[in-house]
Amino acid sequence: MDSMILLYIIKLIIGGVISFSAIMIMSKTRALEWMLIVSGFLISYIALVLNMCFYFNILADIFPRIAGISLFTILEMLLPAICFVAGFIVKFTKKNI
Repeated sequence: MDSMILLYIIKLIIGGVISFSAIMIMSKTRALEWMLIVSGFLISYIALVLNMCFYFNILADIFPRIAGISLFTILEMLLPAICFVAGFIVKFTKKNI
């Protein structure tokens, strides 16, 4: 078995467990900071699935390129981080005392 296939299988299983847990947290907690953090995990799992589809040529990478880098790759790295940072900023600026 190709090592890349095995790596994708492991990532999909672990990512699936994390995404399921994130959805369970989202259904129990309606706080904005948790919604943003969970959104970051879900976006990163969606990016993993799309990367796998690109790797196995199930989908074609039709995204425009910026300086030779696919726009999808840029968004894949930035969107989860933006959600995490926004969630932590909301959490730290919230006054719960």
